[in-house]
Amino acid sequence: MKKPPKPRFENSRITAIKHVFGTSIVAFLKACYPILIFYAIKLFVGLILDLFPFTLWDTVKESIGSLLGLFYLIPVLRRDILMHAQVTFYKPRGKEEKKHYLFCWIYAAITITMIAIAVNNILGYTPLDEMTDGYEAVKDAFLAGPLVIQLICLGFIIPYAEEILFRGIIYGRAKEAFGPQKGIIISALLFGIVHWNLVQFIYATIVGLVLAYFVEKYRSLIPAYLGHAATNIIVVLHTAAVLYFGEKPLGDLIFTIIALAAAGTMFGIQFKNKRLKV
Repeated sequence: MKKPPKPRFENSRITAIKHVFGTSIVAFLKACYPILIFYAIKLFVGLILDLFPFTLWDTVKESIGSLLGLFYLIPVLRRDILMHAQVTFYKPRGKEEKKHYLFCWIYAAITITMIAIAVNNILGYTPLDEMTDGYEAVKDAFLAGPLVIQLICLGFIIPYAEEILFRGIIYGRAKEAFGPQKGIIISALLFGIVHWNLVQFIYATIVGLVLAYFVEKYRSLIPAYLGHAATNIIVVLHTAAVLYFGEKPLGDLIFTIIALAAAGTMFGIQFKNKRLKV
């Protein structure tokens, strides 16, 4: 009795590819869906705030949405940490180890800040901002309002929520499913996409790669948050200085060169200095 012929184009290799592809899609969606929920919360909060008879600055509305979104993000991150803390996050123990990690975190935060400022300034010398519709409007909207409000919102609240979402939840889940290299890329691309325009996509993706790299290196969100917050604070202060004193092209160029040189040097030291190894 002859065996029935196998279905055409079906073999064990193709079946395995289908299985892996399906599993990858599910893992990717599992990593991504918190973004949808978080930004849905922010959108809903923004719509509610728009109903009030007074007008709030966009930065304030974003911050209120981010604060309320933390009620969703923090429990999710805690649950994720319990599930895969051994591969993503680490809490230093002992006085000496805590001191060592604190030094590493601060050094990493300064490195992140220098890289981010260098990338931001270099993009400013390109015509991308003029080619991107709405970029200047978005920038002006977010940097409107009193300086103190900008510093609190852009320097502390928004970076805190974004780091929990993108480097905590998204990167943690993507790393668990695809490994650290792909996890870094996935979290960075998603971080760039949610900024909604070409200039910020390029900037946020590059910075997102660096942020996720240091989260992986030191298995902590602290250096990413410190670097993210410091970068935003410097951008806010620089914008305020330009509005008050006027543009200083030569000064900006010198600052860009210094930031670029410092970023390259400090990042290179990460691989050589034993004190920065964990």
